[in-house]
Amino acid sequence: RLEPEAASLSIFHDKDINKKYLVKGKNFLIVDAGGYTVDISANKIIDDSHNLEQLLKPNSEILGSNLINERIIEIIEAIYGKSTIEDVIKNNYEAWEKTLDEIEEKKKEIDDNTAENFRIDIKFNKKKCSMFSDECEGQYNGTKIQYSSTHIDIPSQIIINIISEIATNVVNIINKSFSKTNENIDLIVLTGGFSNCKIFEKKSRNNFIGSLKQLVFLKSPQET
Repeated sequence: RLEPEAASLSIFHDKDINKKYLVKGKNFLIVDAGGYTVDISANKIIDDSHNLEQLLKPNSEILGSNLINERIIEIIEAIYGKSTIEDVIKNNYEAWEKTLDEIEEKKKEIDDNTAENFRIDIKFNKKKCSMFSDECEGQYNGTKIQYSSTHIDIPSQIIINIISEIATNVVNIINKSFSKTNENIDLIVLTGGFSNCKIFEKKSRNNFIGSLKQLVFLKSPQET
């Protein structure tokens, strides 16, 4: 069995989904938007025992939320120096992991109206920026970025643009799959780590509103 097929079966047990969309004759698309791939499948419910007919062969695209992390790491490397990061990964990986965990959590909460800087606490760099002050100013692609030995403040618009680009690409993949089924889709289920990102959720709702009967973001993608 493929992972998208397992995810398709799991939704029949999910409390967040309105069961009226999971009856004989209904069609659903399930999208697992994870770290490095977007896995999609579409099925028709053919009987009351929830046996399924495949409407779309499960397919996978190399695209996911880890690409956002990689872009943010590029900014950190540009400000602190790639050699600094390489040294931390080699000699204090636990500290680096804490920084990565913080990026993972904070990117889910930012939305396209966020004004304050995207602050990441730096666990690894103890070196002072200057003799007199711990606050410094660097640049990334012409944009000024404030940083210190304890944190980096990335302008929110940089992060919003990065997430929006990835989110738009995922929505475009869903649209292509949506059109390939040649059937009316009653329900789209989004799961996977990226489905918890506010910007992706908003883009998905804006894109699919009015084109189907229900759109669901599962609260427990790991369980799915």
